[in-house]
Amino acid sequence: MVLEKIPVIRDEPRRSVSPLRLFEAPERVEEFFAGTPRERCLIIVGPVPPDQGAAVTALVADYDCLVIAEAISNLGLHQTLLKNLRRDTELQLDGIEKVLRIGGTPTCRLWRDLEEWPAIKVAHLTDLPFTGLARGGGILGDLPPAATAGNLGKRVSAEHGAVRSQEELPDREVEMITALAGMIPAGAAVFIGNSLPVREWNQIFPLGKHRCFANRGANGIDGNLSSFLGLVACDEDEAWAVVGDLTALYDLAACFILPQIAFRGRLRIVVINNGGGKIFSRLPALDLTKDDRVAAMIENPHTADFEGFARLWGLAYRRIEAVAELADPGDKGVELWDVVVPQTTTQGEDSRRNGE
Repeated sequence: MVLEKIPVIRDEPRRSVSPLRLFEAPERVEEFFAGTPRERCLIIVGPVPPDQGAAVTALVADYDCLVIAEAISNLGLHQTLLKNLRRDTELQLDGIEKVLRIGGTPTCRLWRDLEEWPAIKVAHLTDLPFTGLARGGGILGDLPPAATAGNLGKRVSAEHGAVRSQEELPDREVEMITALAGMIPAGAAVFIGNSLPVREWNQIFPLGKHRCFANRGANGIDGNLSSFLGLVACDEDEAWAVVGDLTALYDLAACFILPQIAFRGRLRIVVINNGGGKIFSRLPALDLTKDDRVAAMIENPHTADFEGFARLWGLAYRRIEAVAELADPGDKGVELWDVVVPQTTTQGEDSRRNGE
């Protein structure tokens, strides 16, 4: 047997993706919307960098269409937006003829539902080379460049209130999130964890009040605290992480880096501790098993508190069990807040929100 040397492959990898286009993409957004009543046009704004938020805000307001905006869209306060803004659960695709997606890939259910509505034309204004939909659509161009003045930045008014009031969202966990959003100072960098926190923040986020960030790639919870601390290292002086308990448990080692960051401002790691949240309790697979041990492995319940986590890394610790305790952000320094909410309300709210 003769062994031959494996040839060296020198081909360069492809660095761009050509999206599937279902229709001839118009050259401008105006042409995409032309001929369609504005009430039948929808703009969905996904993740947008904070320094581009104001430019995108002006662009969206100019078209005077219905708008779904995620918290990490970083849109600013604008009267036209307030008039047209809808929540994902408040809108149906029936009657919509055209959808323009702006920014990164949205996470709302309505976006995924577009796969089942092929008659609705979809176009994209994004810096990404892909559409985020299996059915494709035309990429019209990049996001507008960052505004040179009046952008979100750290120059925002503390008067920018929550889009929806606490009274409208009586669930205990969402009520806690609402109080937290109202308390966090204007202009703060807020990193929102995947799974429930980012979805709950989308329900109540104060339009234009904070600079919001998240890891929204494959929607995983790994490395969220590490990403937040990387953000903090970029010369932030008011930084908040709002993450779920499982997210925090999956990244327990992240805080080792804090002494190297030499943080000078106010840093809060807020853990929404709902005993695991039971978000996976709705999976069909659980109906097929009668084994409680298997169900527990899928649901990931726990009884941990986070005082030991704080002690491990020398963080100040604060346990919060009532909305009234979310009234004062405290002094400068690093603290871990253990926000304890009943597990049952978390599971119920998530089911209602998804129509189950």
